Amino acid sequence: MLWFLKLGLDSAGCSNPRENQSLLNPFYEGSLPPVYIITLLMGIWAFFSSGGSLHNLNALCTRRKAESETS
Repeated sequence: MLWFLKLGLDSAGCSNPRENQSLLNPFYEGSLPPVYIITLLMGIWAFFSSGGSLHNLNALCTRRKAESETS
C-alpha cells in the first residue's frame, strides 16, 4: 500500500522540495481566486445543464434536516 502513496507523491512533485517552490511565486497566489471562481461557475453550469434545479437542492436540504430530527 505504501508504494501507491509514494507513487502519488512522486507524481505530484512532493519528493523533491525544490519543485514545491512554485507555491511561493506571487503570480501563483494571484491566479488562485479566478481559478476558484471559474471552477464554481462551471460546476453551477454543469449542474443546471444536467437537469438540476433549485427545487431538487431544496428537497435534498429539507430531507437531510428531517432525517437528522427523527434520528
